[in-house]
Amino acid sequence: MITDLINSLMSDAELHQLDKLLERRGPCNQWMRSYVDERNGHWVGSKIKIENMCYVINAGGRMEDTAEMMRLVSEDLKKARSEMDRTCKEVSTLTDVVLPLLHTNLQNIRSTRMSVENECRQCLTALRDVRKFFLESDYKTEIDRLNEFLELFARIKQLQKDGTLDLIADVMLKLATEGEPDVRK
Repeated sequence: MITDLINSLMSDAELHQLDKLLERRGPCNQWMRSYVDERNGHWVGSKIKIENMCYVINAGGRMEDTAEMMRLVSEDLKKARSEMDRTCKEVSTLTDVVLPLLHTNLQNIRSTRMSVENECRQCLTALRDVRKFFLESDYKTEIDRLNEFLELFARIKQLQKDGTLDLIADVMLKLATEGEPDVRK
């Protein structure tokens, strides 16, 4: 339909002027000029020339659109690149701050873990000793000794209350000082 419209509206001279116009649009349209008869400058075959011109005109417009789109994409890529560079700088700055803190916290965690392990080991050793004590055959003997020890402390406490311990301490001091000359005289 467009082909018929262009055929009916344009003469060979007008088509030749269109060709010159297309020459200014760029190298993408050079293949269309191969349909021009070199001897007289006329187009070879009206159907082919019109269809090819339509394709070339459309292709030229598409090429211009593509060039514009490529320019926009290029600008967007440049903006994205600058944003990525900025983000990279921020991350590297953040890394410079975070890594020392991370190292310090890691050392604190390790020392705390080692302390907890040592404390647990000591507690477990003490609990094993207690368990052994209750499971050994000497348990009865040790309990009897403990009871005798507690009774002895109870007797000493009673002697202290009565004043007997104080008397014994005074006698011991007098006996110890009788053989020594008195330096206060």
